[in-house]
Amino acid sequence: MRKAAICLIGLFVLGSAVAGQDAPPSTPQERKQIVELAKKLEQNPLDKSLTQDALRLSQRIIDVPDITVTLCSGAMPWIQERYKYSPALAMVYTFAAASYVIEHPEKESGDSSWAGIQAALRGYQNIVKKQPDAKSAAAERLLEDEKSGKLEKLVREGCGPERKES
Repeated sequence: MRKAAICLIGLFVLGSAVAGQDAPPSTPQERKQIVELAKKLEQNPLDKSLTQDALRLSQRIIDVPDITVTLCSGAMPWIQERYKYSPALAMVYTFAAASYVIEHPEKESGDSSWAGIQAALRGYQNIVKKQPDAKSAAAERLLEDEKSGKLEKLVREGCGPERKES
């Protein structure tokens, strides 16, 4: 799953340059599969049986013109921390954000980033339930920010249209 998730991140980085150029829009079946997979990944981010579907559908997310997902690395500090399960959490984030775009096409990118980070944190908590030693200091800080009510503003300012340019 780790290698697959790393490939997913690479696909998003490399694929975004050519995304949607000649690809047809997503089908209703693909959109349904993305939404369903987002829920499954959140529940069990380390489920290896989801890898093939995740890779196939992540390529479609990259290719199709009607689902735009912005990977906001600022909302995923566990990547910089080199957390063991960073790729799995990035996959949860990506599919949750795509699912949000599918279910709420009129919303802003900050909304899908917020949906992505919330799902990734729930996925993180599900990992820790099964593996109590698999904690991430960065994810724990985000959970504290969420409890204190600060996280949503931080995500929207860092990832959405409200983003402050430096």
